[in-house]
Amino acid sequence: MVRRILIVDDEPNIVTLLEFLMRGSDYEVRVARNGEEALRRAESFRPDLVLHLGANAYVTKPFSTKELMNTVRGLLPASE
Repeated sequence: MVRRILIVDDEPNIVTLLEFLMRGSDYEVRVARNGEEALRRAESFRPDLVLHLGANAYVTKPFSTKELMNTVRGLLPASE
């Protein structure tokens, strides 16, 4: 089962990096640039995880990509 992640951030460089990391780990990804857009996308996309640096887990910028991926894996339940 492919896990869906919604990335919410207004910094294009951060979004590009996060998209690359998540897609490289076989997650289905959508992006929102602000809270209003995130609400619309969440309703239609139905993500398993909302990744806004601070939403599901607090990750400060700058962040380690390895730490971020470990956090994402830890937040998502094991695939069936």
